[in-house]
Amino acid sequence: MGLFPVTISDVHDRCLNFDNSWSEGSPYPSALQPKNMIGLVYDFLIHAHWKPKHIANVLRDIYQNPSFSWTQDFYKYSAEEMANFWARTYSVVSLWKTGRLNL
Repeated sequence: MGLFPVTISDVHDRCLNFDNSWSEGSPYPSALQPKNMIGLVYDFLIHAHWKPKHIANVLRDIYQNPSFSWTQDFYKYSAEEMANFWARTYSVVSLWKTGRLNL
């Protein structure tokens, strides 16, 4: 079992558990790839019934972890803003894919 007491796919579990075999001190590279992040948000939003703001908190924690040296990428927008943006964006994609988005 990974970090969370919810059932998520192995790919997304590796994103969260940071398989450091790629590079020492770096998270699993797929942790920031859009296809995998959409799936991660989908798992938490649809299967685990999390709210986008809680998913954003997970993403924020990933972005703010100083051991990964990602803080340099947040000059224009803070890690919190970027995490909220991507969580909301990918939540909409997940809701649209399941037919739960009403326009």
